Amino acid sequence: MRRLDGITAQPRQRLTHTLENGDVITLRLVYRPAVQMWFMSVEWEGFELNGVRVTKSPNMLEQYRNIIPFGISCNVSGGEPTIGNDFSSGRAVLVVLTELETELVAAYYTEAAT
Repeated sequence: MRRLDGITAQPRQRLTHTLENGDVITLRLVYRPAVQMWFMSVEWEGFELNGVRVTKSPNMLEQYRNIIPFGISCNVSGGEPTIGNDFSSGRAVLVVLTELETELVAAYYTEAAT
């Protein structure tokens, strides 16, 4: 689990992150003040996902865990990330999960549901 550092209050940002296996993911963040929401796009090895709303979630990419070897978690102190400076202030944090961590998160919620 590695925190994505360097997120600013700028409404459009592009970040890169190197996974444990050396692959690089590109993450684009966009803040839309009219709706007070953050959105992200993710690119990795030909996989492209655009316009996903950033929400408080243990793995926002859960439905793709059989396709991609990582996940992205958003932790927020109170509510959802709705303010332009949520990440730069530290109120919200994005974390890249390893393949094992995505499996552990999925197993935890599967067990909790039974």
